[in-house]
Amino acid sequence: AGILHRQQHNEREAEVYANANIDLARKNENIYFKKPTGDYMEMVQERIDAGELSIKGLKADAGIFSEIVIGVNTDFWVNKDETYRREFFEAVYEWLKNKFGEENIISCVWHRDEIFEGKINEHIHCVAVPTVRKKRYYSKRSVQYQELMEKEGKVNPHDERLLKNEEVQISHSKFFASSKDEKHRI
Repeated sequence: AGILHRQQHNEREAEVYANANIDLARKNENIYFKKPTGDYMEMVQERIDAGELSIKGLKADAGIFSEIVIGVNTDFWVNKDETYRREFFEAVYEWLKNKFGEENIISCVWHRDEIFEGKINEHIHCVAVPTVRKKRYYSKRSVQYQELMEKEGKVNPHDERLLKNEEVQISHSKFFASSKDEKHRI
């Protein structure tokens, strides 16, 4: 599904849903951990335009957003009070903030308005932008590299003194690969 469809579903912007389990009379019971300040795509575009995010290297057909839905079987909630539920979903949100960075979370909402087999199907929808920190260094042909070589004789091409710039890049492949290789993670 496209991002507009995701936004309409998560934010309950439509009046009719294909998902018959949504009880719109209960939509005010949904709880936001992070409410979007506008349209998902516009929010990200503002950060790109401001130079906070880079799409350099992003393929034309690549997605900008990741959506994570976290929930448990409805039977899990039997005999669990409201405090337990809130603490559970607050812990989920803390994990998501740690994983993506709070600034990269567009929306995080705890849905409490979906009924499945007579029970509330509580879950979180989190829409986030997967990012990695990309460092660019001066090349071996650069004046900076050559000057350092003259002084020291041997230079690591990733020496921090040769750092040209650093940018936060949108990248699903590097972000999720970085779960194994933490060097790119922000």
